[in-house]
Amino acid sequence: MRRPEYIPGAQKAGRIDALDLWRSLAILAMVAYHFLWDITQLGVLERETLASAPAEALRCFSAASFIIVSGAASCFSRDNLRRGFYIFCAGLLVSLVTAALGMAVAFGILQFLGIMTMLCHFARPWLERLRAPWTPLLWAALWALSQAVTRSVTVGARWLYPLGLRYEGFGSADYYPLLPWAFAYFIGVWLGGELSRRRSCPLLTKRLPAALTAPGRYSLIIYLLHQPVLLAVCWAVF
Repeated sequence: MRRPEYIPGAQKAGRIDALDLWRSLAILAMVAYHFLWDITQLGVLERETLASAPAEALRCFSAASFIIVSGAASCFSRDNLRRGFYIFCAGLLVSLVTAALGMAVAFGILQFLGIMTMLCHFARPWLERLRAPWTPLLWAALWALSQAVTRSVTVGARWLYPLGLRYEGFGSADYYPLLPWAFAYFIGVWLGGELSRRRSCPLLTKRLPAALTAPGRYSLIIYLLHQPVLLAVCWAVF
């Protein structure tokens, strides 16, 4: 998977505005879902609201989008090892802060993305060979199979939860284990490979307004700061 060349007059090398737009939509969906979560904790809405179809759609779209886009972006990164390390450390920071507030986050989405991005640094030669059109279907099938297995199994060891093997009584406010979510990340890697081979496509070279892509470009900062801001707003209003 060769690194895409810069196209004069198009987008910044290594970035695709369409992916940043997708990530922007994901971060907005995440902020909207967490706003619903916050106001249910304050008693403004019934807790059943979070189980409603619209709330579930926001949560699923946001999480799946972050994972797939991160996998695609790994194909354009100059240093996945360093990038993954920073993301993983940000995830550890979230876990420490939430633990201090009495809310456990064990292997949340940032820790997952950090681990997968670092693994991609080493696994890229192997993943490059999986270019067939049916490859995403294979990953989707493995995602569904591993999801069914890990949901129905509990283990005695308390350190296997990053793999998706939970012990009795395990709980986490944000939990994205390697199984099954690694396969969603691999779908993103396949997508990134396809985009890198079609980088001259007008859809990929077209510049989009900065207002649409900026949230995606700074999604990690928004992720780390949005909850304190939302909580402050919710306490002030409600």
